Amino acid sequence: MAAVDAIWRTHIKDKNVQENVGSTFELFCVLHPKDSSKLVTNPGYCMLNDGIQHLLKTHLLVCWEHIMEPSDLRTFTETGPDWDDIEAKVKQILHQYIAGHDFQDLRIQPDNERDRKRENQLLFNQDSLMYALLALVTNYGAIGLMQDLLWHWVPMFLACSKHKYAMHLSKFL
Repeated sequence: MAAVDAIWRTHIKDKNVQENVGSTFELFCVLHPKDSSKLVTNPGYCMLNDGIQHLLKTHLLVCWEHIMEPSDLRTFTETGPDWDDIEAKVKQILHQYIAGHDFQDLRIQPDNERDRKRENQLLFNQDSLMYALLALVTNYGAIGLMQDLLWHWVPMFLACSKHKYAMHLSKFL
């Protein structure tokens, strides 16, 4: 619940983020057109959880389509790719569409050259992927992996004023 709230506060709640064309807020409004006012004030856990999971799957499918140009996924699967081919494509998606260690290089560019929409999308992809992994390891009880993932959430909780969660996680981990 706290992780979903952190994503909401970071990527949806802020007025500046809501005004961006193609923002996560806009995409959530497409998913829940009648609940856009609720999304701004106090959305429920199920609405956010389902929306984050749905947007993540959609974004990853779009990333696959971009990586596979000019062919599509169906053509790729019909060729009978081996595991190394699939792994190479996944690494390409991770480097191009998920915020990684080189993300700061995008942020230090001059303002007239920065693509803020892309930066926000990379960060949302990273945070929603971390959330999906956290939900998955919670369901399967993978304690070691959960401990590794929770370190990602400590700065997120601090950034969105959830100091109590951050402090307890820091003490626990």
